[in-house]
Amino acid sequence: MKEILNYAKAAALIVCLGISLIIGLSRIAMLLNNKAVEQYNKGEMQAAIDFYTKSIKLCPKAQVYYNLACAYDAQGKIELAIEHYKNALSLDSSHAQACQALVDIYREQKDFNQAEMYLKKMNAINNPSAKSDLSQLKNEQLISLCNQANSDYQQNNIQQAIEKLEQVLALDHEFAPAHKMLGEIYLSRNDLEKAISSYKAAIKAKDNDPRLYRNIGVMYMQLENYPKAVEFMQKAHRMAPQDMEIKYSFASVLRDNQQSAKALALYQQIAEEDPRYQNIHNDLAGVYLAMGSEKQAVLEFEKARDIALTLQASGDKQPWTVLSLAIAYSGLNDAPKAKNIIDRIIRENPDFSHAYYMRSQVLKKLGYAKAADDDLQKARQIARKIKTVAQLKSNRVEPKTVKKPQQVSALKIDTIVKLKNGQTMRGKLKKQADTYVVLEVDMGSSIGEITFSNQKIQEIISTN
Repeated sequence: MKEILNYAKAAALIVCLGISLIIGLSRIAMLLNNKAVEQYNKGEMQAAIDFYTKSIKLCPKAQVYYNLACAYDAQGKIELAIEHYKNALSLDSSHAQACQALVDIYREQKDFNQAEMYLKKMNAINNPSAKSDLSQLKNEQLISLCNQANSDYQQNNIQQAIEKLEQVLALDHEFAPAHKMLGEIYLSRNDLEKAISSYKAAIKAKDNDPRLYRNIGVMYMQLENYPKAVEFMQKAHRMAPQDMEIKYSFASVLRDNQQSAKALALYQQIAEEDPRYQNIHNDLAGVYLAMGSEKQAVLEFEKARDIALTLQASGDKQPWTVLSLAIAYSGLNDAPKAKNIIDRIIRENPDFSHAYYMRSQVLKKLGYAKAADDDLQKARQIARKIKTVAQLKSNRVEPKTVKKPQQVSALKIDTIVKLKNGQTMRGKLKKQADTYVVLEVDMGSSIGEITFSNQKIQEIISTN
C-alpha cells in the first residue's frame, strides 16, 4: 500500500510539474511575442520575425501567427504572409483581422474568388462592413475583367476580349460598361447589327450617355435605316442639346435623310455659336446646293476658304483646318487644287478617314472612278477602327490603416464583458453569481481578477 502511495505522489508531482512547465512556457511565449511587437513597431522586421517564430515554437497562438504574417507582409514576402494569416485562422476561425488581411492580399492579386471566400468568412463572424464589401468586390472583379478585355483588344486578341466581356455579362448582365465595350468591338469589325444590340443593352442597363444614341444613329444611317437613324439622333440631341458634336451629327443625318430644311436650321445654329467649327460652312454650302440656292452655297464655300486660310496663316495646321480648305476649293470648282491639298494631308495623316472620303469625291469630279472607289473603301475601313477603350477604375477607397501586431496574453480568453459605459473587457470567466461576475484578465506582467456588478454590465459574450 505504501508503494502505491509513493507512486501516486510521484504521479501527482509530475502532473504539477507539467502544469507549471506549460504555464511557464506560455508566459515566456507571451514575453517573446511582446518583445517582437516592440521590434515591429521600430521597423525591425527580421528581429520581430525571429521573436515571433520562437514564441510560436513554445506556444502557438492565433495572435502571434497573425503578428508574424504582418511582419512578412511588411517585408513584401506575400506567400509567407498568406501562410501565417491562414495559420492564425486555423487556430481562431473568428480572427477578423487575419480574414481582412487575406481579403486585401487576394484583392491586390485580382484573385477575386479567394477574396470573396474570406469576405464571406468575415460576414459569418458578423463583421458589419463585409456585406457591402462583397458587393464592391464583385464590382472590382467586373472592372478587372473589362480592363483585361481592353488589353486583349489592344493586342489584337479580339476573340479573347469578347470572351472576357461575355464572362462579365454572365456574372452581371446589367453591367453597362461591358455592353458598351462590346459595341465598340463589334463596330470595329463592321458587325453593325451586333454593335447596335450591344449599345442598346448598355442603354437598357441605365447608361444614359447621349453619345450611345448618337453612335446608334450613325450606324442606322450606314444600314440605310433612315427613320431609325433620325429617331436615335433626335434622342441624343434632346438629351444633350448643347453638345456641338451631337448637334453636328444630327444635322448631317437629317441632311443625308433629305430633310434639308431641318438640317439647315441646325447647321446655322452651329455656325452662329462657333463660326470656325470644323467644316461647318462647307456643310451649309452643301445643304444650300441641295435646296437649289447656288449663290448662297458659293458664299458659304468662300467663307470656309477664307476662315481656313486665316487659321493657317496664324499657324493652325490641324488636319481638319487644311481639309476644310480643300473642300472649299472643290466646291468652288478647283478640283486639282483640292486634290493636291488632300494628297498632302493623307501623306502626313494616313489614318484620317475624312481625307480619303473627300478625295474620293474630288477624284469622281476628275473622272477617276476606280481610284475614287478605292479611297471610299479606305475611308470606311479606317472609320470602323475604334479608339483605345479607356480602362475602368474602381471607386473603392484603399484602406490606409497599417496592420498592427497584437500583444498576447498567456491567459486563455473565453469571455467578453461589455459594460454600459461602452468599455469592453476580455478574459477568462472565473465566477458568475446572481449579482456580480469575476473575470480573470491579463495585467501585462501578471494575471489579475476584476469583479463587475451586474448593474454595470450590458452583455456577456462567450467566445468558446
